[in-house]
Amino acid sequence: MFKSLDDFICYYLDLPLRPSIDPKHVLSGNFPPVDELPPTPGEVVEGSLPTCLDGVYLRNGPNPQFIPHGPYHLFDGDGMLHMIKISDGKATFCSRYVKTYKYMVERDLGHPIFPSGFASFNGLTASMARLGLSVARVLTGQFNPVINGIGTANTSVAAICGKLYALGESDLPYEIQVTSDGDIITIGRHDFHSRKPFFSMTAHPKVDPDTGEAFAFRFHVVPPFLTFFRIGSDGRKGPDVPIFSMKSTALIHDFAVTKNYAIFNDGQMVISPVEILRGRPPMRVDPSKVPRLGIIHRYAE
Repeated sequence: MFKSLDDFICYYLDLPLRPSIDPKHVLSGNFPPVDELPPTPGEVVEGSLPTCLDGVYLRNGPNPQFIPHGPYHLFDGDGMLHMIKISDGKATFCSRYVKTYKYMVERDLGHPIFPSGFASFNGLTASMARLGLSVARVLTGQFNPVINGIGTANTSVAAICGKLYALGESDLPYEIQVTSDGDIITIGRHDFHSRKPFFSMTAHPKVDPDTGEAFAFRFHVVPPFLTFFRIGSDGRKGPDVPIFSMKSTALIHDFAVTKNYAIFNDGQMVISPVEILRGRPPMRVDPSKVPRLGIIHRYAE
């Protein structure tokens, strides 16, 4: 029934799709989704690979497991890891999805059901209908975003305290592991042994190579709009540091960390949930906002 309602919204309630959310445009050219590829030996066609090289090159990116028939943004795709493992003068290539909660639920159902903050809001009628449909799916237990998250883990890969993670800023990281035969497996969603529950973090944490610590943040749509925190070299998350000088929600994608400070960019990309009531995505540019740089001691409490 829910799938039929979703189809009805896509075919009869959506406004004409603009190029940025039209899957026929977004997934064309060099961007169509690709299938998983198990570990596959790579032939050396010229020269040789030094035997002293022993490691992996990993990249992450969006790759939808289902071709959407409704609005779709480039950032919506499920995370897929592509890896080249080089060892003993040989190369092995592998591509695997990050087995997120979203990926597993949709794989079992056979079609996409999770809403998108970038593409789901396409006209007031379609936006309200999709919002109601998502609420109905949560209430009937089709998925549980509070306990399990909704992220795609499609943005980056980071090595934190001796472990590998696939990250996306709408959720917690997913721990991944490279096997000896050149495969990639997903261990699971990880909260760094936090004493208090938290639900998301930046996809670009910064690791101090001298101390082994990692520094990260997350933004919110309610105060405090920005929270800074540290992950110790033991892999445990420290207390949150709320930054109350942020007076509204900025879409802060990345930041910088020096020996003594963390630097944040409070730019003109903002999140306004009220935009949903106008049938628009909550992310928008506010040209009247004066951009600022925020600086805080990296061990601030």
